Amino acid sequence: MAVNKDGALSLQRMAKLEKEAWRKLDFEFDNESIKTVLHQLSQWYGFELSYQSSVPNQYISGKIINGTKTSDVLEIMKNLTNGNFQMKGKVLYVNFANN
Repeated sequence: MAVNKDGALSLQRMAKLEKEAWRKLDFEFDNESIKTVLHQLSQWYGFELSYQSSVPNQYISGKIINGTKTSDVLEIMKNLTNGNFQMKGKVLYVNFANN
């Protein structure tokens, strides 16, 4: 957490630092829920999420190297989760209906 000069927490500053760190580092997740990973990826790659079905209560682990193309990331997520991921513009449509 970030603390300002008055001792109060600054969540905005922390969020900014996390976003800047993502630009410089690889993205690693260890035993994280699918929904958490998708949320973090949406922030990292700058897209919105649209869930077309409920998300399985499944936990996944992996590492995505900084600079990996969005299409490759979606293929990785498909292989990890058996979900269907379709990008249209800046919106990622996520469907787990066949699970």
